[in-house]
Amino acid sequence: MRKTAVKRMNKFGKIVAPCLIGCFILVVSIILIGRSGSQAIALAEASPPSPGLRLIKSDEESIVLELFTPDYKVDEMVVDNMTYHLLSVADYGETGEVGKPQLPLKGVMLGIPAEAEVTLNILESDVAVSAERYNLYPVPRPIVERDLEGGVRYIGLEFIKDESFYSSDDFYPADIAEIASTGFIRSQRFVQL
Repeated sequence: MRKTAVKRMNKFGKIVAPCLIGCFILVVSIILIGRSGSQAIALAEASPPSPGLRLIKSDEESIVLELFTPDYKVDEMVVDNMTYHLLSVADYGETGEVGKPQLPLKGVMLGIPAEAEVTLNILESDVAVSAERYNLYPVPRPIVERDLEGGVRYIGLEFIKDESFYSSDDFYPADIAEIASTGFIRSQRFVQL
């Protein structure tokens, strides 16, 4: 396991890395099969919406959301005398593919009719290109071990960098939004974006 040193920087600004989306509007088109009186319900409406996420429209045909990504923070991680940059956004998660760049990630769960067919369409997106260059920190691999009773104990993180991925010139992630999963919570069907 390699040791890492963290140096926190107070560097804020607009999301400017080409692989991060500053603002996008998406629509989840819900095609109803059967019940014409069904409505799409946002599960998050009972509580205040997540920072930067706004419900624009919700009816029998579609749900339109707007996500504005606020300022990001840059931390420097030094591994084997190489400086990496870790971008983070308050109240956002992170991408999780070990060895690939660790980037801010925002998810949302929406209630949908049980018979609905779900598609995702991006209506608009804005991207700003950074004047700064970042060497993005890769997602580390968690190190765990089992004890004699079968329990799992967290040991730490192992630095893993997918060299072939980092040497490519592809955008990551490839899609700015995706349908991650659908399912049911009790009798309410949902879609996770």
